[in-house]
Amino acid sequence: MKNTTVLVPTFNRPHYLRRLLQYYDRVHFGGEILVLDSSEPGNETDCNGLSLNLQIIKYPSDIFLLDKAVAGVKLVTTEFTQNCADDDFIAAEGITVCESFLQQNPDYSAAQGHCVHFCVERNRQRFVVRKIRGEPNYDLDQDDPLARLAKHVSDYRPTHYALQRTDAVVKCFDASRALDRPSLQAMEVIPSMKCVLSGKVKRLPVPFEFREQHPHRLSGSIPHWIDLITSDDWQRQYKLLEQFLSVELAGVSPPDAADEGLAELYIQEWLRLCMKKYFVRKDRFEALLPAEPRLNGDLLSRAVRVPKSIFRFIEYRMRSKEVSEIPKEIVSAILSSTGYDYDVGLKQ
Repeated sequence: MKNTTVLVPTFNRPHYLRRLLQYYDRVHFGGEILVLDSSEPGNETDCNGLSLNLQIIKYPSDIFLLDKAVAGVKLVTTEFTQNCADDDFIAAEGITVCESFLQQNPDYSAAQGHCVHFCVERNRQRFVVRKIRGEPNYDLDQDDPLARLAKHVSDYRPTHYALQRTDAVVKCFDASRALDRPSLQAMEVIPSMKCVLSGKVKRLPVPFEFREQHPHRLSGSIPHWIDLITSDDWQRQYKLLEQFLSVELAGVSPPDAADEGLAELYIQEWLRLCMKKYFVRKDRFEALLPAEPRLNGDLLSRAVRVPKSIFRFIEYRMRSKEVSEIPKEIVSAILSSTGYDYDVGLKQ
C-alpha cells in the first residue's frame, strides 16, 4: 500500500479525525495520509503519539469543499489516491487488495470492495452491522466506455470512495471544478461518471469501507436529490450535468454518433433510477424532467442501448455467513479507535 495516499478532508471534527488516524496507526498503515484541514481555531487534531506518514495541510475555514479537494489531490505524489471521509474507515487490508488489482490491470481506473454500515449498541456492547452495500459481481468491465456508462447510470454506485489512479482523480475533480457552482450531488456524480468513462471499475469481494451510523454524519445533512429536483436551482444544475457529459461523450463516442440528445438520455436514465422509488406515479416524476431528447433512429444501436429493465436501488442486508466473513481483526482495530471500550461481538 506504499503506492497509495489516503486523502482526508476535514472541518471542525477533531474527534473523528483522531480516531481515523489512530486506526491507521494501529494497523501500521504503510501508505501516505494527507489531511485537508479547514477547521476553525480551537478544532485542531491531536496527532501526538502517532507513527504515520502524515501531512496536514491547512486551508481557510471558508474554503469551498471542491476547491479544497482540487488543491489537495494535486499534492499527492503516489500512484493511487483513496478518498476517505473523516468519520469513516477505509480498511487497510482492502486498500492493499485493490492496489494490487489495479497494478495488475492497467485498463481499470478504480477498484473497491464492500461498504459496511455499522453502529455500536452501547448498552449491549455489540458491534452491529446494519447493512452491507456492494454486489460481488458488480463490475464495469466493458471495453466500450459508453457501455460502462450505460450500466453505471442504470444501476448507480458512486466511485468517490473507490481506490483510483491519482491522475484520474485529478481529472475528475477538475471536471467538477470547471462548472459554475455545482451542487453537492453533482460533485459526486460528475467524478463518478468521468471515472467510469476513463476506465473499467472493479468490485472486489473484500471488506472495504466502514461507515458508522451516527447523528453527526455529513451524509445526513446533505439534501436529497428530490430536494434538488424540486428547487429553483434545478434547471441550472441539470444544464451543468448536460454540459459536462456532452463534452465527455464527444471524446469517446464514434463520430457518427454525435448527437446533443445523447448526454440528456444518460442523465435522465440515471435520474429515473435515483428517483423512481419516490414517485408512485411515473408521470409525476416525468413532469420534472425536460422534454425527451430527440435521437436519431439507430443512434443507440451504434453507441449503446441503455437497459430499461433494471431500475433498482439495492441494499444487501447482512446474513450470518456474510457477517462471519468480516475479519474480527478489522472490527477490533476500528472499535479500539472509536473509543468504545467494548468486546467485539458480531450480530448474527
